[in-house]
Amino acid sequence: MERATFDHSMAHGGWGASQRPGFTTSRPFTGSAPDSAQPSDERHRAALLDWISPRLTRDRYLAQTLTFKPSHRGHVSRDGVLATLAEFLRRLQRKALGREYSRRDAYLQVVPVMEGGNGVFDKHPHLHLLTEIPGHFPATDFAELSAECWTSLALAGPHEHRHELCADPKGWLGYLMKVRDKPLYADALIAEQLQL
Repeated sequence: MERATFDHSMAHGGWGASQRPGFTTSRPFTGSAPDSAQPSDERHRAALLDWISPRLTRDRYLAQTLTFKPSHRGHVSRDGVLATLAEFLRRLQRKALGREYSRRDAYLQVVPVMEGGNGVFDKHPHLHLLTEIPGHFPATDFAELSAECWTSLALAGPHEHRHELCADPKGWLGYLMKVRDKPLYADALIAEQLQL
């Protein structure tokens, strides 16, 4: 299967031509929460669901909610969220896949979404993920490994994080991609860490 990746060469955070789900990002992350979902957000949501859903081809997934430590300076920054997520996924995949990951021969399917942050009624930033469970791992062992990798990170919240077997991956994906709680819907999907 071809690995779908984010095309960093596009100036406004869009997708590569072969993977374009129907939108590009042209506004920065900061801003205030919209009064209601914009019609374009619903179109983005539908396009993303149509693009991601058929690519969820693995047998088992973990539904994850990851929180961050409160800070005396306020919420963790978007850059802090992105760096922490990248390190979490690197550690998790290295421990779960070993040499195959080190050689870049294997990866886990991951759909990461950020919620909260600037302008969303001061809701604390957090992540929701849909992460493939490797075939050789019992689900409970992988959930424990995931929790261990998360809580070992400096910005990771020690409580209120969840790592559970996902009984309905497409239903969890629908929840991840909801319009509510996202300061800028087009930036909520963390495309740099999307792995399908």
